[in-house]
Amino acid sequence: MPDGTDTAFEHFVLTRFSVRFTEEPQSHPEEWLRYRLAFFTELACTALAQQTGNPRFRWLVFFDSVREPWFEEAIEELAAGLFEPVWIDRPFFSAVADEVMSRTSAAHVITTRLDSDDAVARDFISAVQAEFLPTDRLAINFDHGLQYERGGLLRRYTHRSNAFLSLIEKFEQASPLRTVFVRPHGSIGDFAPVRHVGGAPKWLVVVHGSNLLNSSSLSLLPASERSLRAHFDVSVPLTPMSRLAHFGAILRTYASRGVRAARDPKQAIHVLKNRGLL
Repeated sequence: MPDGTDTAFEHFVLTRFSVRFTEEPQSHPEEWLRYRLAFFTELACTALAQQTGNPRFRWLVFFDSVREPWFEEAIEELAAGLFEPVWIDRPFFSAVADEVMSRTSAAHVITTRLDSDDAVARDFISAVQAEFLPTDRLAINFDHGLQYERGGLLRRYTHRSNAFLSLIEKFEQASPLRTVFVRPHGSIGDFAPVRHVGGAPKWLVVVHGSNLLNSSSLSLLPASERSLRAHFDVSVPLTPMSRLAHFGAILRTYASRGVRAARDPKQAIHVLKNRGLL
């Protein structure tokens, strides 16, 4: 893995795997860890290992310092030459900026979010770096991606403040970094202006049983296997589906989301606006 050093900036990709959000250690059952590890290996690791253009970046993956020997061994073996495991003994949000700052002296730093069970296009890192400007507090959002559901359904997905955000910051000792995790991705615009980048899909979000933060996209547009293969080097089992069948699946999604929207209409409106549907 390139070391992230550039004459103008240093670039860090940040991934949470098994971290705590309070001072108390969080217990992760072995079954959960193995389940998530399979997604991480097949999606995030494959995607970043296959980046084109030889971009320079450092990938920090965060784990709770309380771990079983088998898990540490599996992570260290997987990490070799690809990412840096960061074992932390405090809440993630109080640790992430310190971990980045301890690794850089660059005048400008880019931090990019990547969830452990998602993937990015093979040119994603180069595309992020192509948007660099020597400024302070500029978020970069690639608006278009794909969403995959475990049943084999692949959709086009537009999200104007998504979980693949990057943040450019000026770094001085008197002005500590905040990183892209300074705000939830849906409200990063409260911290920095957002540059929206269109074009081909740059990310793949996966909806599955234990992924509590993702929900099905309301996109009515199916995506083809050709689109996936053209931009990504990951493999997911797709189910051929006619437009009529796809529309039926979307109606079921609307019905499900309608129940949740009735419970929290303000949140539903916020989600729809972020995804360009209102």
